[in-house]
Amino acid sequence: MKVAFMFSGGATGLKTTIEDNPLNRELYDVDFCFTNKPDCKGANIARDYGISLEVLEYGKYKERYPDIEKRRKAYFSDVNNIMNDAGPDVIVTSGFMLIAVDPFVSDWYGRIMNGHPAKTYVLAGPKGDMVSVGDMQSEKVEREFHQKGYKRKFIGDNAVYDAVVAGQNEVKTAVFFP
Repeated sequence: MKVAFMFSGGATGLKTTIEDNPLNRELYDVDFCFTNKPDCKGANIARDYGISLEVLEYGKYKERYPDIEKRRKAYFSDVNNIMNDAGPDVIVTSGFMLIAVDPFVSDWYGRIMNGHPAKTYVLAGPKGDMVSVGDMQSEKVEREFHQKGYKRKFIGDNAVYDAVVAGQNEVKTAVFFP
């Protein structure tokens, strides 16, 4: 099985997957990596292991597409083309910090696993208060909080560290199968 990894930061899942491959590439082989950040630690891991790496910076799309929905669609159309050319059987994201949209998600449905290293549903308010919208299971509820100035509390390369320092009594990994 050919596995591709996508990441924006440290990509510790990539390194673990490579080093803990129990049958030395008999079951799977990580043979392609993709990132939106050329200087991230994950890119260096791919280079160190000699894995093919493709970089497509998201920032350049912000200039061409001010509307976020159009920007995401254009960016992930290009990501989709890159992945189709690479031809993996499965895509694993390891701290890939962009929200993937169609056509990418639909084309790879059932062949993507996304892990996020912290609770994605803890929001911080403009006055420092926090609210958990995870149990509400509603994008509408979360959108209402965002309109009031709330933002995700634990994001980026240090999401787990930030959660621990903030006093969270548990740290969870969210796994999505888009």
